[in-house]
Amino acid sequence: MKTIPLSEAKAGFSRLIDEISKTHTAFQITRGGVPEGVLLSAEEYESLLETLEILSDPELMRQIHQSIRDMKKGGLLTHEEVFG
Repeated sequence: MKTIPLSEAKAGFSRLIDEISKTHTAFQITRGGVPEGVLLSAEEYESLLETLEILSDPELMRQIHQSIRDMKKGGLLTHEEVFG
């Protein structure tokens, strides 16, 4: 993540939007040297929201951890076993 002052972000906002769209680089925006906000691509933002939703679901997290334990024990199925 790149850090830039608010004045630079305001002056080059269109350029920043172009850069995050092309490179998915996030920008931390500071005011007076203090971090105040973050500018990131819509795709990255949606991804973060989805991750938070998964992490906040206790049952889903339990299933994920159980799957990891099963995988470590060798409890995997082949594609053919699952889909025939």
